[in-house]
Amino acid sequence: MKENDKDIEQLIGKVMKEHVLQEPSFDFTSKVMARVTVQPKAVRYEPLISRAGWATIFGSIFATCIYMFSGTAPQPTQYDLDVSFLYNNKVSEALAGTHFSEAAMYAAMVVAFLVLIQIPLLKKHFGRKYIA
Repeated sequence: MKENDKDIEQLIGKVMKEHVLQEPSFDFTSKVMARVTVQPKAVRYEPLISRAGWATIFGSIFATCIYMFSGTAPQPTQYDLDVSFLYNNKVSEALAGTHFSEAAMYAAMVVAFLVLIQIPLLKKHFGRKYIA
């Protein structure tokens, strides 16, 4: 086995000595780069919801509104839900006598509005910061 390996090594050595290493011309890189053309990559933006999707959404909303307003008087159902727990509890009884001033109500509405504005802004900020 070792003799076979030695024969192979000698053969490879002989071939390597006979074979002349070829080198590319001096301006090979510039010639190759001159032939390479960079094509700008066109970015095609596609909406998340297609026009057909929007049409389906608005059509279903419109059909639901037509169905709701074109019906007759509501018929009683046999499945009546007991929702008295929503207004008959200790919390609602404790807050029954509490009245908030108009200024407090306006302040609460402004804070809620500003929080709703801030959420998309923060999402956009952190999206840019950590994604790109």
